[in-house]
Amino acid sequence: MWMVNERTGERRDVPHRGFSWTTLFVACFVPLFRGDWKWLLIMFLVHLAVASVTFGFGLLISWPVFAAIYNERYYQDLYNKGFREASEA
Repeated sequence: MWMVNERTGERRDVPHRGFSWTTLFVACFVPLFRGDWKWLLIMFLVHLAVASVTFGFGLLISWPVFAAIYNERYYQDLYNKGFREASEA
């Protein structure tokens, strides 16, 4: 789905909201490639904290959690920045 910023005319290809398989497999690289610095920092710090406390085993929980919520959060952040879903025309 495409989203367009009404003020600047910038277009972004946004995945459908729902589970992010890409985030499940490559974790912090997804927000890095999308230029989503806020969620890159959040994911990195949470993964680092969880891994350091649980000797890495906690990542089995935190990675799927972020995969389940990231696409919706990305969509909401773009919406709050003025992006709207583009019409088909």
